[in-house]
Amino acid sequence: MRLGALFLALLAATSWSAEAERLDFDSVKISIMDPNGISLKDVSMMPPLARPQPFLLSRVDALLREPFELQAVTDEILSRTAPETSSLRSPVSPDSLWPLLDVAASSAAASDTFRLETALADIREGLLEHSSALSDSEKAFLFREAPGLFLQEEEDTARTPVEGELRRLEEDARSHRIMELAGKLRWEGLVRASAAAWRLETWLIEAFRSGKDSLAVRRLKKAAGRNFPVKVGSK
Repeated sequence: MRLGALFLALLAATSWSAEAERLDFDSVKISIMDPNGISLKDVSMMPPLARPQPFLLSRVDALLREPFELQAVTDEILSRTAPETSSLRSPVSPDSLWPLLDVAASSAAASDTFRLETALADIREGLLEHSSALSDSEKAFLFREAPGLFLQEEEDTARTPVEGELRRLEEDARSHRIMELAGKLRWEGLVRASAAAWRLETWLIEAFRSGKDSLAVRRLKKAAGRNFPVKVGSK
């Protein structure tokens, strides 16, 4: 009952001012929660004796424990994904996004000189390092099954309750296996590859903006070779 009343109060609080950009959680606590004897524990979505979740991101865990931290996490995400403000805007650097996934950003020192061959080598070697702890069969399993985690599956009402439960157990086992294998991936390799891909993408964008796109594409195809297929637009 307390939670239901609180959520209704929060909903009402958001409608007090149509011009308000955000909900002031401190004010809600003082004006609504405290007078009604509602503590932060009452709004926590994490059971007190819940077991640690090995696959749970730290920011998700924090929000489940203290939902009032939502604004701080939202502000961080927006600041990390904000576009470049320079005249030649570049894609958001992956080094700014990795911390949101609890992964350390690239420690490689930035260089003012872009080397195409170095970027391609970092992409190749980084991707190989990323999955180097997995066997061929494990890589094939991830490649085949992981995309299904992001697809919404409609409930099959033709199944009997027993069939539905068996299906649920199979899906749980598959998801757990995917997350287990994902835990063996070496993120340092993917961080390296993503940083190199970002440098390459930024170089290509600047080349196209300066009218040197044909030269850049020729250089890229030559450096990539036959084992690294390259297709840029229709070229």
